[in-house]
Amino acid sequence: MQNTDPRIRSLLRQASNVAAANKRAAAEQLYRQVIAEAPDVPEAWLGLAGVLSDPEERAAAYRQVLQLDDENEAARAWLEGGDAGISPTPDNSSPQIEDPFAAARQYLQEATARPTSTAAPPANSAPAASAPAAGAPAAGATSPVGNPTTAAAIPAAHPSQSAEWLVCANHPGRQTNLRCNRCDKPICTQCARRTPVGYRCKTCVREQEDVFYTAEPLHYVIAAAVALLLGILAALLVSFIPFWFLLIFIGPAIGTLIGRVTFLAIGRRRGRYLPYLAAALVALSAVGILVLGGNLLSLGIYGFLAVSSVYYQLK
Repeated sequence: MQNTDPRIRSLLRQASNVAAANKRAAAEQLYRQVIAEAPDVPEAWLGLAGVLSDPEERAAAYRQVLQLDDENEAARAWLEGGDAGISPTPDNSSPQIEDPFAAARQYLQEATARPTSTAAPPANSAPAASAPAAGAPAAGATSPVGNPTTAAAIPAAHPSQSAEWLVCANHPGRQTNLRCNRCDKPICTQCARRTPVGYRCKTCVREQEDVFYTAEPLHYVIAAAVALLLGILAALLVSFIPFWFLLIFIGPAIGTLIGRVTFLAIGRRRGRYLPYLAAALVALSAVGILVLGGNLLSLGIYGFLAVSSVYYQLK
């Protein structure tokens, strides 16, 4: 099945490139992300099987490939080869010892692009296989085709193993390493909004802001009527002030008064577009009085200062 979703295709290409660079843990994480979003894509299951190290998990992935594409020769050849039932022999004679310098060595090797020789691990460093918990499902069990829970048949990699770039959910052509800390969606720097609790996407920020905006359509009508009426009265008053420099002090006070009265008239409600509406009507009233013969300099100074004051009173 050929998936037509550009995001899925982009993630598959990215996972394939990462797997080709022998970064198996990062490639596994990307393939699992594709499976979580589109569990019916056989290419994702085939790629996941190629980077898995556990034979039983790999067999489960290949069986899922055949359920989705029964003509897939690679999956059929691997399963018929008899490797599906082979599992590593547990070695309980020695405890598990992890190399504390493995991560640093891998980072230096990738940064310098030069192969580094590593000492052979001691004989007692072989990982000990743990027995499955009682009542746990078999590692090779799969669910019906198309069921998103099929991805749960294989355990997910630890998040710390993936330090690769993701693809922005809103811009499929952009790579990013940011995620929204609320919905966990990959976002680029253009889509990210910094908040006191971290980076979030525009959708989550807007949903949180909507909680504070309680104004209804009736409140918009009342605010428009009050702002227009007060704006006309204030513009008429300003036209009769002979000393324009006084408007530097009077203009902000008049705008603040209009904003406060409008805010009280709608019951102290907040609206996303209320500041723009009230400021535009105050500016429109000043322009109307100017057309009727008002003083250009006085109305210009008043309009600039009053409009900004009204806007910030209702914001």
